[in-house]
Amino acid sequence: MNHVHPSLQPARSGVTYFNKGILLVAIVIAALVAMAHVMDGIPPVPFIPKQHLFPLAGCWVLLLSLVTFLAFVIDKLKATFSWSRISENTLLLLAALGGSPGAIAAMVLVHHKTRKQPFAGRFVLIVALQVAAFFVAGVAGHQAWGRG
Repeated sequence: MNHVHPSLQPARSGVTYFNKGILLVAIVIAALVAMAHVMDGIPPVPFIPKQHLFPLAGCWVLLLSLVTFLAFVIDKLKATFSWSRISENTLLLLAALGGSPGAIAAMVLVHHKTRKQPFAGRFVLIVALQVAAFFVAGVAGHQAWGRG
């Protein structure tokens, strides 16, 4: 008998993992393009040349997204087998530190933590604050450099 959790099985609604993967790649590309635009407007950081900010920030987000994605998937598997879980606070902290893209990917691909409250509400708040901070940093940077 195969005891695979329903959320780990292929979607039956016509939305395949391939389609979700394409959507995820499009979101990541859009985020990287937006990040490049914002980084262009940020004033120099001491000890870090401006041309290195985007690659460093990109590496940080990609690495933390991978770690966050794996944490969500591991937590999903632990939940499936009723093992001790990764705390919600840890998952939220990983997302807040820059792993939101990985968290979103895990939520979409393995349907983990998509409806559980208050986790979902807190996660949406974290992502909204990150988007707002990203936008404000970009606008402020472009105005400070005379590009706005």
